[in-house]
Amino acid sequence: DLDQVLKDKVVIIGSRDLSSQLIDTPLGQMAAAEVLANSIDSFLHDRWISELPDLLNILYLAFILCIGIWLLFSYPQSAALIFLFWLGTGLSALSLWIFDTFYIWIPILPPLAMLSFTYILFLGYQLTQKENVNWRLQQEKKYLYEVEQLKHNFVSLISHDLKTPIAKIQAICDRLMTQNKGNETEEGLLALRKESSELHRYIQSILRVSRIESKDFRLNKDAADINEIADAVIEQVMPLAKEKYLEIHKNLEPIFSIEIDSILIHEVILNLVENAVKYTPENGRIEIRSQEVDDEVIFWVKDTGNGIDEGEQQKVFQKFFRGKDHELQTKGSGIGLYLVKYFIELHGGKVFLESKKGFGTKIGFRLPISDEKSLGATGHIGVGV
Repeated sequence: DLDQVLKDKVVIIGSRDLSSQLIDTPLGQMAAAEVLANSIDSFLHDRWISELPDLLNILYLAFILCIGIWLLFSYPQSAALIFLFWLGTGLSALSLWIFDTFYIWIPILPPLAMLSFTYILFLGYQLTQKENVNWRLQQEKKYLYEVEQLKHNFVSLISHDLKTPIAKIQAICDRLMTQNKGNETEEGLLALRKESSELHRYIQSILRVSRIESKDFRLNKDAADINEIADAVIEQVMPLAKEKYLEIHKNLEPIFSIEIDSILIHEVILNLVENAVKYTPENGRIEIRSQEVDDEVIFWVKDTGNGIDEGEQQKVFQKFFRGKDHELQTKGSGIGLYLVKYFIELHGGKVFLESKKGFGTKIGFRLPISDEKSLGATGHIGVGV
């Protein structure tokens, strides 16, 4: 039986316990008999460790490099780092499995070193890109500031230069109208006077837009009564209303004085009332009302004009926007309501608009009341004019 067991076998006799018989190997200390047995087994079964050809090694590393670069460019920096870590761990495990199963040695250190170097290189590239982007942003900011200053100076200069000849035209028209009372020349001079006044208003609007878009624009608040401002505006537009035979009804409830920039609020109310006069047909009606509700002052103007299309109601507060129905029928710069919204929001208020085609428009604003109210309330309740 023993002969059958040992048949075709190689028997190696040695000791594992004698320190003199131990040999240092890459896998640790082994007895001389074990080293000899492994060597004979390798000879008999042709189990030799082999390496990949150089070309395959190069393709393998190139493939790993492509995956690493793709991860770095496809994901955020932190996520790419995690993916690279797991990629390196997977490659190490794959290399050990191939070595243990097929006795093919695939180095672990080169792929790991290559991924680390690629990540570091990519960090440097990103920092360079960010620095370049920041530099470009600073340059663009500088250029935009210079362009803005040039635009502001240009608009202010041209507008200022235009105001002088317009004032001369108006003065000449006034003088000539006094000399040509009751004839056809007076009508032409009156039309010229109106056109010059309209042009003057456009220039003033452009100057206001230029001013509010500058960085040094500030509110100049003081205690003021909105009703007094509304009365002044109504008196100012009354000649225009009389030309179209319009009725202006005002209902201004007594309101405490509040902290506002009275010049800007005067401009807001003037724009609202002028628009109502401009877009209301002859023999129409305009209603102006103010009231105090809770902690807000509400002011609105309602007319009997043609109204605003629903699709245009959200656009009327945009700069230079004019409705398609009024673009050719009435004159205007398209920045009046833009200034209204801007000035009201500067005061912490809100504008509102209610309009229906063929049934007129109601437009106004809400302003918060200051915590400290004045000692008295002033107001006016008017009748039809």
